[in-house]
Amino acid sequence: LSTLNDYAQVLEGLGRSAEAEPLYAEALRHFREAVGEREPATLSLIGNYAGVLGRLGRDDEAEPLYAEVLRLRREIQGNNHPQTIQSIADHASSLEKLGRYAEAEPLSAEALRMSRQVRGDTHPDSIARMVEYASVLISLGRYAKAEPLTGEALRLSRATLGDKHPDTLLNLHAHAVVLDSLGRAREAEPLFAEALRLRREALGEKHPRTLNSLVAYAGILETLGRAGEAEPLYAEALRDRRELLGERHPDTLASMTSYAGVLDTLGRAGEAEPLYAEVLRLRRETQGERHPDTIGALDNYAYILGTLGRLGDAQLLRVEALKLHQEVLGERHPDTIASLDNVGAGLDALGRSDEALHYVEKALALAREVLGEDHPDITAYMESTADVLDSLGRVADAEKLYSETLRLSRATFGDRHPNTLIALSNYASALETAGRVSEAASLYAEALKLN
Repeated sequence: LSTLNDYAQVLEGLGRSAEAEPLYAEALRHFREAVGEREPATLSLIGNYAGVLGRLGRDDEAEPLYAEVLRLRREIQGNNHPQTIQSIADHASSLEKLGRYAEAEPLSAEALRMSRQVRGDTHPDSIARMVEYASVLISLGRYAKAEPLTGEALRLSRATLGDKHPDTLLNLHAHAVVLDSLGRAREAEPLFAEALRLRREALGEKHPRTLNSLVAYAGILETLGRAGEAEPLYAEALRDRRELLGERHPDTLASMTSYAGVLDTLGRAGEAEPLYAEVLRLRRETQGERHPDTIGALDNYAYILGTLGRLGDAQLLRVEALKLHQEVLGERHPDTIASLDNVGAGLDALGRSDEALHYVEKALALAREVLGEDHPDITAYMESTADVLDSLGRVADAEKLYSETLRLSRATFGDRHPNTLIALSNYASALETAGRVSEAASLYAEALKLN
């Protein structure tokens, strides 16, 4: 049985999770029968099996297994045992992947609190728990609360492990991501650049983690409006991943998606379209129709078809993606809510604004329930609803919602964040449509100054 488990772990290390899964399942079944579920070896195997299910996109199957391990470890080993604390963190992470952020938050906070008590603030596990808790807070849109955690994790990693330690570089990346999310891209850019430089020095140009940093640095350049500089970096990462990992590896497919995205940003949607199509085809072949990554690729392909003016084809794919999101992730998952909004926007583009309103209003209502009123994504759903109201000629209703969107964007992101500048321009346009030209001119001038 141990050999079966060991072989499954080797296959996973080679990226062959689909082959490892049935071996883990068989080993776990035999372990349960032979020694029972409360034995440490069985608990470890349940965790391993949950992990491979998660990597295969089967998070709804993984979550109850993580919950089972946590329940048993609390009973057998107590809340203060390091393995129990790890199980708390694992269960929180599985809930976060399912979009159940409100359930994940108290568990992640508990894992951090217990790790600090048992191991101390400077232990690598405690630092890891800081970053994990920050990730949940980011998912909840609570960027301001996440920022000091990632900052502290980075400071402690530098002090205890050194600048070039892999964990330090991971925390450097995490802190840069939070700064970017807060609209502080100019502060984030040198951190992404530092992570890339250090990984190149420590690991070499083509190490997978170096390529991760290369993609992240390209991403922040694109955010800063430097898409022309980002494009060759995305291309380099894609070329190296194809060479090292093969065409069908998930990281290669992620690079293809990023490269297609920057081509679209540069106005080269015609070149982006076949890349998005190839990603969709390969994800269907390697991960199946119902894997969340495949559904995301379907959304991306629908987007680029819409950009190219193929609105009917795009809408068919949006509807297909929504159906899959609802079946695989459930009605209240954030990705499903986003897909609902996409269908509404597509209907609006087709001139079917009466039908579109149902979808965007439902998406906004669900987002408010699931994510909360203060979540940054709420502003995007408000803008979609305002756009449809504007298409329907309900100018006063649209203007009110654009105004609220701008207020929330300022409060959440600050005046200079790209989302706030878009909201500012949208509100100015709504005022102009409503005949309030002098107020609109003032907002246009403010947007120009901030840009």
